[in-house]
Amino acid sequence: MTNTYEWKIKDMKADSNGGVTEISWECLSTAQDGRSYTATGVKEYTPDSSSEDFTPLVDLSESTVLEWVWKFFHKQGIEEHCDASLAYQLNSNASSSVTLPWIPSQDN
Repeated sequence: MTNTYEWKIKDMKADSNGGVTEISWECLSTAQDGRSYTATGVKEYTPDSSSEDFTPLVDLSESTVLEWVWKFFHKQGIEEHCDASLAYQLNSNASSSVTLPWIPSQDN
């Protein structure tokens, strides 16, 4: 079973110098049968605008920011977690909504 993965940056926060202070990301994994699972995370940063490798928010691309995320969150590990969650969905017992016994039936 081959799943597909779609990584996105969902939100970012920056300080007054344009330095990134927080990145919110998600990885949407979709199975061939249409089931999906989304892993999410947040990474906080302490930017140093005097550093040689400082890049202000306005100069960033999503691919660059995802590379930052993957330096902290292991990309393959997140995708394996998604795979395991999709497998669990497939193999778990199907459940359905039940009528709560303390709520009177509307049929009466």
